[in-house]
Amino acid sequence: MDTSELVAALERRIEEARRDRSRLLEAAAAVDREIDKVIDEQQLIERLVGRYQSSVPANGAASVVQHAVALREEPSHAGVPDRLSVIAEPALEPATESVAANVVGVVNSPATKGAVPFQILWPEGSTGTKKIKSKKPKSRAKFKSAAARWYLEVLRGIEAREGYLARTVEVEMAVDGVVQSICGAVDAAVYALTVGVERILDIPEDRFTPASRANWSKLSAVARFFEVELASALSLSIALAGEHADRPEGWLAQLRLLVQRSAGEDVLVPGMGDQRSLELDVPGAGVQPTVAFLSRVYDQSEELLETIFHDLDDLRSGRIVAASAEDLRAQRGGGIEDHLAGEGSVQD
Repeated sequence: MDTSELVAALERRIEEARRDRSRLLEAAAAVDREIDKVIDEQQLIERLVGRYQSSVPANGAASVVQHAVALREEPSHAGVPDRLSVIAEPALEPATESVAANVVGVVNSPATKGAVPFQILWPEGSTGTKKIKSKKPKSRAKFKSAAARWYLEVLRGIEAREGYLARTVEVEMAVDGVVQSICGAVDAAVYALTVGVERILDIPEDRFTPASRANWSKLSAVARFFEVELASALSLSIALAGEHADRPEGWLAQLRLLVQRSAGEDVLVPGMGDQRSLELDVPGAGVQPTVAFLSRVYDQSEELLETIFHDLDDLRSGRIVAASAEDLRAQRGGGIEDHLAGEGSVQD
């Protein structure tokens, strides 16, 4: 093979390599388009799921699938843009309208330049009709914690959709819901723990401490008095550190004071970075990013509740006992507060 033939062969190989590269680039472009299409469809479904509950009354609103088809067919939604235009709510029958008013909300969305209708997605995959064992203190703590998670997901959804938290009724309600529900969950768990301790002390049920007067300060005094070892004692004490101060250190003490202040003060303030986004002015912690702070304290509350529930299981199974119960039962009767009467440990 002379030089000219070698050059011609190399040119053919180069041309073939170029054709192969072109085919690969076309295939890669096709894959990119398919990926973009899938992402667009995912975004569409996520937006629809966030706005409509799957269990829509037949005569009350169009189905999610119908809305998806409508969106795809509209020229303004070809290719699924970054934001969805407002969809008019179908006309409701008079009888349906009053029911729908309880589950349908409207958020004024700057991103969509109008009111975006959506339906409540109940936690735990429930339709809003799930029964609870309301007489069980532990059950009440669990559903209050589920409520906190529900409100928190609403806030996360609004922030993800809008990019920030504006001063709207929905945001104010969700923030209040998270804080109140977390405090309520811990209160219910502490009450359940109080009942559990009273049971191992053989206190008559008609002398149990009422829920309205049960708190950790009283229960911790009783636990020390009767030498009851609770694994949750340290976690509760840390969470409530400085609860009577203006600037408490414990996260639960901060939430309790936040509840009190929110009754007469505005605890949501303009953000330090994005002035449009509201942040929480937390007693003892200063201004905090709303969703990040509430997510953190929610996780802490879940850990605390798990520890308390472990104590409840140990109390029921007999793994936790009152070391000095026999002697004290012979000397004293009545409920927990009666046992400590005159000791100065129990406050109304």
